[in-house]
Amino acid sequence: MNTSPISVNTETFFPCNITAFRNDTNPKKLNRSIINYVNEESKKNPNLKTFSVGGKAWHSVTNLTDLEYDWCFDLKSLLLHASQAHKQGPIEKAFVECWAIKLEDGGFSNYHSHANFKYSGVYYVQTPGECSQTNGAICFPDPRGSHGTMNEMPTIAFVANAGEGLVFESWMPHYVTPYHGDNSRISISWNIVFPDD
Repeated sequence: MNTSPISVNTETFFPCNITAFRNDTNPKKLNRSIINYVNEESKKNPNLKTFSVGGKAWHSVTNLTDLEYDWCFDLKSLLLHASQAHKQGPIEKAFVECWAIKLEDGGFSNYHSHANFKYSGVYYVQTPGECSQTNGAICFPDPRGSHGTMNEMPTIAFVANAGEGLVFESWMPHYVTPYHGDNSRISISWNIVFPDD
């Protein structure tokens, strides 16, 4: 009888869940309201701080879910439902910040993460037909620093599709590849943190 000279306990330490979701409640109405707001605000306030975006890009203020428009309440409900699905449990109390990003031809978002938050997400509002896995895609590099193997990809890219979105852990690094097209690519991003965090 062979007995092992060691005791073994293997655990998984670096799972990276990304939750994809689709807005099934009249996305065209919500998206149209957001598009109108973004287009008006980007003309009125073209020089707001851009944070992680570059090229031909515009970044709104970070309080979109606190504004007094009907669409803001619908948007907050949507992103809370998406975040609850990712958490796999209810979200009762949370601080939310939310903003819009408008990418024109050549716009991009550089490599970054969202420190000091729990969950982050993106919801796509307007995605021209040029969007693909190499054009205006959100990308998540392997956070372990892996360069990929036959069975693993070093970076996962998601195509931007209007009415759809993603939720992920805020620590996960990500970026958006340069978008090239004639029409604007518009998205909503958000962060959530809980009082106990």
